[in-house]
Amino acid sequence: MFDDLDATLRQLVADPAAPPALRDADVSFETPGRDYGPARPTLNLFLHQVREDRARRDPVPVIDRSGPQLVRRDPPLRVECAYLVTAWSDLTAGSAVRVAHEHQLLGRALTWFARFGSLPADHLQGALAGQPFPPPTMVARPQATAEPGQFWTALGVLPRPAFDLVVTVALDLGTATPLGPPVIGAEIRLPDGERVFRIGGRVVDGRSNLPVAGALVTVDSPGGAARTGDDGRFTLPALPAGSRRLAVTAAGYTGARTSVAVPPDTPGAYDVALRPAPAAKAAKADQADQADQADQPAKTAQPAKPARSAKAAKAEPPAKADQPAKADPAAEADPAAEAGQGATATRPAKATRAARRTRRTGNEK
Repeated sequence: MFDDLDATLRQLVADPAAPPALRDADVSFETPGRDYGPARPTLNLFLHQVREDRARRDPVPVIDRSGPQLVRRDPPLRVECAYLVTAWSDLTAGSAVRVAHEHQLLGRALTWFARFGSLPADHLQGALAGQPFPPPTMVARPQATAEPGQFWTALGVLPRPAFDLVVTVALDLGTATPLGPPVIGAEIRLPDGERVFRIGGRVVDGRSNLPVAGALVTVDSPGGAARTGDDGRFTLPALPAGSRRLAVTAAGYTGARTSVAVPPDTPGAYDVALRPAPAAKAAKADQADQADQADQPAKTAQPAKPARSAKAAKAEPPAKADQPAKADPAAEADPAAEAGQGATATRPAKATRAARRTRRTGNEK
């Protein structure tokens, strides 16, 4: 693992976007002891400390599926790898010029490493490419070395300007305990001797295989229903043995129906993969509209009144609540007066025909 981390850091320094002075320098992981003296400008990354990062380690075991079996693995060990970064110049024209060159190279390295909160995925080498978490980095942490004087004395060299580069990686412990097939059905014996079963499964997206949360799972004869959790899993209550129809619906997906056996006959018998609906956005919008309408108070629909013909309207006597004024004989003979009345009085059919003839004569004139 440490060699893969060294190769990853070397790759990071050689990145085309890195400062040219940094790319042109050599990268060394040797101990910068008394006999260390590179012949070219060199950036030295000395791995001087390795310790567990207990704050990042998850104590909960990891449950994985290995074929039809479930396997329990210990969580990965989170390990801090601390590198002491120093810069070395090949100049011999004077100590001041050499020191300036080394300081310049060290500053370029500090600025470049500080740009990354974690090691870029496209730079990870070897086993680090399969890290379960992006390896976080920390640059120039405070109090990196408790006793700097003793540290440099142990190396046998004079103290030099340096900073710490800490990378935390996940170390797979390689432990795996088989747990057997997943439990998707449990038998329950009732007091009267009847055998029923509790069943469970998982609903996933048919394209991404990601869990579908909030899906409604129903089973017929006798009925039962459950909602999937954030992990896509559901559990249905006690069901008698036999063949059942399982139905699954979820917002944004095409519903699915399948026949299942209770108790289960194969692992994953109740797992369902849903296909995204062609118009998932429209369906979600419709559901939102329906929810808004459900919040509005219900209104009683008024029955529509049938349309009446003009003749029926004339022949129908007015309601008692709106009694018209009595018709004036002069108004019956005068079309203009009749047109100005707010209501038509009922009169004999003969007088009505005479009034109609009078109106036609007036229109012709």
